[in-house]
This record gives sequence, C-alpha cells and structure tokens, in this order.
Amino acid sequence: MKAICYGTITAEQSDPTKCENLSEDKAKNTCYSDIAYKSKDKTLCDKISDPLDKDGCSLRTISINTTPQECSLFSTENGRDQCYVLVAQESKD
Repeated sequence: MKAICYGTITAEQSDPTKCENLSEDKAKNTCYSDIAYKSKDKTLCDKISDPLDKDGCSLRTISINTTPQECSLFSTENGRDQCYVLVAQESKD
C-alpha cells in the first residue's frame, strides 16, 4: 500500500525517474502509465514490465498522431485490436 501511495504522489509530480524508486512492479507500472497518460509520452510505456499493463498504457496515450502501423507494436492481440479501433475513431476513418 505504501508503494502505491508513493507511486500516486510521484505520478502527480510527473517525474518518471522517481518511478524507478518504487519497490513493487505494479506500483512502478502504474506510476509510468499515469505519467505517460498525462504527458502523452508513449515512450514511458516501454518501461512497464507487464505486457497487459504496457498495452493499457499505450492505449491511454493514443492520439490523433498515432498511426495504424504503431498498433502492430502492441504485445497482445486484444491490445492491437483496441488500438486499431481507437486510431480509427481519432482519425474519423
């Protein structure tokens, strides 16, 4: 619980370097995901160890600039499918 609390505070500060200090993987993954979402920085999702959490992070950062080719980089088939749907919605295609 302490790690999750620290992760929430760290995410509020938008400093991804502090996510590394978290001892629990789940808290670390959440920290990176929250900062990636706020900053729309997909590269932070690459630091997430769990494939499902990584895909969730990437889905949260999809923007109008995301291309269908980027969807192929998702770890899971479900993540790729969701990406294609979101990209189509964002581009009105």
